[in-house]
Amino acid sequence: MNTEGSANPNRTFRSHDRHRVTRDSRWGLNNTFNQSTHCLLEPIPGYPVQFNLLQMLEAWPIDEINGPEARQDTSYQSLCVFQWSNALDRKKMERYRKLELPFIMAGDPEVLEAAHRWNKPGYLVKMLGQNTKYTTEYSPTNHYIYVNQILKARYKGDRKKRKRNPGLPEGGKEEDKTLNITNTIVQMTYLEWLALAHETENATRATSRDAGPQSDSEKPHWYFKFMTCGTYEKGECKSTANVTTSRLATLGTELRCLSDPKSFYIIEADKQKGRIQCKFGMAGITSQAHFDTPRNFLVLLGGKRRYILSRPGSGNYANFYIHSGAHPSARHSAVNWSTPNLTEHPMFAKARATEAVLKTGEVLYIPPKWIHSIVSLSITMQCNSWSGSKNNR
Repeated sequence: MNTEGSANPNRTFRSHDRHRVTRDSRWGLNNTFNQSTHCLLEPIPGYPVQFNLLQMLEAWPIDEINGPEARQDTSYQSLCVFQWSNALDRKKMERYRKLELPFIMAGDPEVLEAAHRWNKPGYLVKMLGQNTKYTTEYSPTNHYIYVNQILKARYKGDRKKRKRNPGLPEGGKEEDKTLNITNTIVQMTYLEWLALAHETENATRATSRDAGPQSDSEKPHWYFKFMTCGTYEKGECKSTANVTTSRLATLGTELRCLSDPKSFYIIEADKQKGRIQCKFGMAGITSQAHFDTPRNFLVLLGGKRRYILSRPGSGNYANFYIHSGAHPSARHSAVNWSTPNLTEHPMFAKARATEAVLKTGEVLYIPPKWIHSIVSLSITMQCNSWSGSKNNR
């Protein structure tokens, strides 16, 4: 968690900050995104249209799990949603994918069937085992930010190294508070995690009834995670990727769309190697804004998630104060979106983004190096696969 400020259920932007926020002259909030006129075979210039992020967060604060979307307000949503069953839409998806532009896909029968299986009572317990423990990421609040523990130890212990290569965010200097992050890795069974997830969701819903639609942001949250190793030879995992068990060797069969080299989701099979990562989130947990280098297809198999995306580029990374490569939280934003401090991070006022709410059975394509933040609006099950980057073409 970035400790720049704690989540405030009654947060409003300070009055002297408001003059820094301007409405988008190209895309007024009274305009409605029109799928038929804006999602053409050749993307419209500037797709996806992006909006002032501070306005977006004021309309729907990052710690709320029931925002304007619940009221059918899509003012800040501008991603195309394509249907798998529509031949023209499939051509559009191929075009947008080639141009490295994000989009949502709905109606893939294989994804829908997998979602149906995974939501059957007892199915995941049988697949994952009752007593098998998996990597689970613990955060003392609902904000989760990746921290490379090896780099953190080196970074904290070597003053000369910090001075030579401080890893400060692009956009300027400020106190590095990421080193105080207390995220830890624990081992937990699926059933242990699920019990905590239901407990957290019940508390969150109770908080929502008493104090508005806020997540229970100042209580611990856990990310349950597992990953296939990709290649098995003679029963042995040939990858040094995340903690896995042979029990997951069949995950590629469960989600063939994320493992088959000929799948639409796999762009460079030799860079993907059959690996699938799955993350289960508790209601309210937020993944700090960051970017990934590879292409990323995300499949939502349960629940509902909010994604905030912003296009890549050094200038935009500066607006988001992205930590540089030497930092333990490289590629992640230094700004706490719950209480953005424009005195410390003035360029954040210029940050622009779009948002989308992904529902069970839908797929999101995030191109290389696009900044994205993810909020679980309920208990969620997401699996994804990376397959190379545009630099490999």
